[in-house]
Amino acid sequence: EGGVFADAAEAFSQMGRAMVIGIILVYVVMVVSMRSLITPFVIVLTLPLAFIGALGALFITERALGLPALIGLLMLIGLVVTNAIVLLSFVEKLRRDGMSVYDSLIEGGRARIRPILMTAFTTSFALLPLAVTVSEGGIISAELATVVIGGLATSTFLTLVIIPAIYSLLRRDRQVFSQDG
Repeated sequence: EGGVFADAAEAFSQMGRAMVIGIILVYVVMVVSMRSLITPFVIVLTLPLAFIGALGALFITERALGLPALIGLLMLIGLVVTNAIVLLSFVEKLRRDGMSVYDSLIEGGRARIRPILMTAFTTSFALLPLAVTVSEGGIISAELATVVIGGLATSTFLTLVIIPAIYSLLRRDRQVFSQDG
């Protein structure tokens, strides 16, 4: 019995390390490709709400936080930041073209809402058959699908509503600061 619990604890520890390393690697890749520290930071902020949605989905469905669910959380790290990248990379392009932060966020949201929703919905719908199964065993199980679907649902909301608000706070137009009293 002690060996099984020790193995489970070690697996959880390894998955925790893998998630932390994954988040760091994703952030570093975005910093290098976007040549910015702030925009990748804003993008990484999608992860906490994704994890809350994932754990909430497990709670609602009364499923366990086991190794399959942790693998789903690890998958979410890559899936979730994709939607924020789709939005904010376009917003950054619009800003380079001379648009204000506000206008670029409005236009970026209009132009990118469809691909963001399509990505979230198609991934969730593809995992739905796995999420509704009740079979036990196997590495890939309903817990993994439940975590990914729940995490995508909350992170999509975050990407479309909260991320633009945070971005606008951190990326104010320069003329706001250059005005004399």
